[in-house]
Amino acid sequence: VSTQSTWGLEKMKVVCYLLAITVCITVVKTTDYVLDLDLPPVARHESIITPRKNEIKEAFNALTKLIPDSVRQFFEMLYNTVTTVFFKEYAEELHGITIILGVKESDLLLMNCLYEIRALCTSIVARDPRGNILLARNLDFETGLQNVLRQIHTSVIFKKGGKEVFRCGCLAGGVGVLTCLKANKYAISLNLRYLGSQVETLKNLMLGRPPITWMLRDILLKADNYKDAFELLKTTKTVSASYLTIAGLHGNEGAILTRDRNQAIDIQYLSESRYFISQCNNDHWNATDRRTRYAKEWMEQMGAQRVSLEKIKTDVLFKSPIMQPNTLATILMSTVDNFMQIIIATGSEPTEANDEREDK
Repeated sequence: VSTQSTWGLEKMKVVCYLLAITVCITVVKTTDYVLDLDLPPVARHESIITPRKNEIKEAFNALTKLIPDSVRQFFEMLYNTVTTVFFKEYAEELHGITIILGVKESDLLLMNCLYEIRALCTSIVARDPRGNILLARNLDFETGLQNVLRQIHTSVIFKKGGKEVFRCGCLAGGVGVLTCLKANKYAISLNLRYLGSQVETLKNLMLGRPPITWMLRDILLKADNYKDAFELLKTTKTVSASYLTIAGLHGNEGAILTRDRNQAIDIQYLSESRYFISQCNNDHWNATDRRTRYAKEWMEQMGAQRVSLEKIKTDVLFKSPIMQPNTLATILMSTVDNFMQIIIATGSEPTEANDEREDK
């Protein structure tokens, strides 16, 4: 599997003339981190956390300041119940991370639920001219701390018995996954779906339902093919609502599921006449986010015979308003080619100019 994380040195300017925007990307290959599932849970994250301890601690402290004291106190009361009754293995992993970072375990549990509160994203599943299925996404976080979060966005390979089980993009310090690829099987990306108050999210956590990033990790460990993964994505109960995009290998093996906390309530499928589906953070039957409209428009302009990861990247995901100041990463995946590329947007933020559309 080929994975590239991009960060730090050589600047590559991408000029999108339609909206006259410039996005600065820094391109550097880095070594993937490995999480060995054969290790005791308390030791599994050491190779990921220790080399980047300072950056992770900086991000952790900055994020903690955004959380009201009342919420932190609630998680302190909740921690023992959640981790000793429902999620013992993940609790041991969290404990190992807190030993290295020197932070409170309840605060780390709260940080692991951050996606349920603060995420904005764009995901696209598409069929290329070869008939192969591609998945591409922008990962955005609504925190105002995109610079520190970009530094801890990490490519992790999960291994067991010395063999790769799956790989993912995630935030170091988290035990769940945000974007993932199971080689020659399927790929998944997660978009948050807002359902108002977060009170229900906390109630469901108390009932033993997993944060959605933990649910995805569980599915990747259980499901060995597209069909099984799809069924679990449809029916597994979790703490929050979501949009889940899944890509298989060929043909029409691609779908986007709109979920409440219990199950899928709507599913869009690829078909012979539908070569792509895009999803931001609105229900597709009531989409008001202009990112949704632009993503669909630009994919239609691309046309079925020109679909590729490179075209989706440059013609859609790198263009404003899809690329946002709070975008952490663009991630491109092909299950057939066993390919996952993570691109971190840094330097100058995307800027708009000469866009005379009414919705600007």
